[in-house]
Order: sequence, then structure tokens, then C-alpha cells
Amino acid sequence: MKKEERSPHPPRFAPGMTEEQLEEEATPEEIARGHSTSVTRLEQDRDADE
Repeated sequence: MKKEERSPHPPRFAPGMTEEQLEEEATPEEIARGHSTSVTRLEQDRDADE
């Protein structure tokens, strides 16, 4: 996505959304209206004693 196409709103966390809702794909209609966003997941894998 080009910089000029980005939303003027800053990224926000989606409080109250479940993990399943965040994993749902946007419908073509939502994408066309601009009602979709990419979701980035960060997971840390460590041992209990670290």
C-alpha cells in the first residue's frame, strides 16, 4: 500500500475482539469500503525457566 493510500487514522488495538474474530478474513465488500486491516501477531516462545 502506498503511503498516500493509507488511512489518516493511527493504528489501534481492538479491545474486546476475540482471537477468532481477528483471524477472520475480510469480505470483498469490507475491503472495497476500506473496512479491513492487516493483523500482525507477535508471539514469544521461551522456556519457563528463562
